[in-house]
Amino acid sequence: MLPQVNAYRVNRTTAAAAVAVSAALSFCALSPRATHAQPMQRPITIVGYFERTQAADPRITREIALTTDGRERRPFGIIDALSNVDTTATDVFRASLRPVIRVRGRAEMISQLGAATPEQRVTINGMFDVRGNAITLNRVEVEDAKPATD
Repeated sequence: MLPQVNAYRVNRTTAAAAVAVSAALSFCALSPRATHAQPMQRPITIVGYFERTQAADPRITREIALTTDGRERRPFGIIDALSNVDTTATDVFRASLRPVIRVRGRAEMISQLGAATPEQRVTINGMFDVRGNAITLNRVEVEDAKPATD
């Protein structure tokens, strides 16, 4: 036979803590931000040219600066940026007017990116880390620019 437990002898502190925890959990479950939390890493593809600005090329939609070591910055004009998350890729770079994005990846991809000239079209594919403001490279394509058609 089980011993009888007096239900009225519950510690008031324990009861208050249980109520607070259950209220917090139910608030988080009902909160729209909890159900639509943004991931910290987002897959992203960026297409653009080094050393191009919006004033020089009307196709440029956003200007950023890329760096590998945090010191040397290279301006990069974005023509197209795609992210398969709900936000647009332009919203990803909303931190400042010209954010500095750190580029990480294999040495051959970093050197391929660094060797690109302003006339060559660059496609960067990788994972954008929102917290660190960095892109981890998955693929880099550098191709000669096609002449613009009017």
